[in-house]
Order: sequence, then structure tokens, then C-alpha cells
Amino acid sequence: MKIAVAGSSDYAKILVGLLAARNHKVTVIDKDKEFCEHVCASYDVKAILGNPCQENVLADAGLKDFDMIAAIGAEDTDNFEICQMCRKVFGVRKAVCVVKNPRNVEVFRQLGMDMVINIPEMIADMIG
Repeated sequence: MKIAVAGSSDYAKILVGLLAARNHKVTVIDKDKEFCEHVCASYDVKAILGNPCQENVLADAGLKDFDMIAAIGAEDTDNFEICQMCRKVFGVRKAVCVVKNPRNVEVFRQLGMDMVINIPEMIADMIG
């Protein structure tokens, strides 16, 4: 599967490694040059240096040919914007949007996100 990962968080780094180990074709898109260089040196992935909230950066990355986008950056609104743009403009079939604010989970689902993940909420749900 061809997967784009937008964001340079620690979670993004771990996700990139896991996806690469499962033989997915992963492209990282972020404006943090050091992060892009690090993931390329650590894993068999491609990196695009640029702001993933900008349509031209996503176009240059070739998002029209991707199966999935995982937006896992620091800001909920940026992650949502990236996912929406990838789905509506580039036709990416699946979008995973990571959010910090648990109130955004249901709102983003209602607005069409395939998967909305709030990590603290997931942990709390597992605990019960």
C-alpha cells in the first residue's frame, strides 16, 4: 500500500518505521528537514520537505497515486485540513487523522474522516 505520513511527531517516527517494516511504500511529508533526513536514514522511505498543509506540496509529493494519508502532526486542525485535501483534491481513499482534543473525534468523523484517533482516549477505553 502507498501511504503518506504527514507530521514529525515521535508517533509519526514510530509509525513510519512500523509501516516500512511491513513493506508499505511510505512517503513522509513535513517541513522539518532534520526529521525528514532522520527517517530517510533510518528506514526505506521517501521524504518530501515542505508544509503538508499546502496543496502544491501534496501535489509535488504525488498524492493522487496514494492509497492512504495519516496526518499525525501537532495541530488537530492541520491534521484535518491535510486529510480533507488529500481525499477531496487528490482522491486518496483512506484518511487517518490524529487529534489531541477528544472533542474533535466525533466532529471529525461526522465531517468524513475514515479514522480519527485520540491516543489518551484509546488508552482510557482499553482500561475501562
